[in-house]
Amino acid sequence: MKKTIDTELIGRWNIYEMDEWDEDYLHEEGQAFIEIKENGLGEFHFAVVSANIDGEMSEKKFEFTWEGMDEGNEISGRGWIKKKGKDKLEGYIKIHCGDSSKFKAEKTEG
Repeated sequence: MKKTIDTELIGRWNIYEMDEWDEDYLHEEGQAFIEIKENGLGEFHFAVVSANIDGEMSEKKFEFTWEGMDEGNEISGRGWIKKKGKDKLEGYIKIHCGDSSKFKAEKTEG
């Protein structure tokens, strides 16, 4: 079954703020980002965390589960994103049995 994705969410978004981590930590290994593809898959990276996403639309949010790595340790969790203005979005990332944080992101060029 084909997933329904809000086409305005498709693309790469630079994460510029997270509630739980400061800017130095957020960009420790490069620009923090979240990317959503037409098929509902994607990825995100912030600090030393990188993960693959699998999600779909629910009401007005794109909700997803994810799995990835944090300094060589396997981790997983859930999250969501939603549009917040023309080229902005807000979201939430929850690490299973760990921290969680809201974040803000802006659309990248290209």
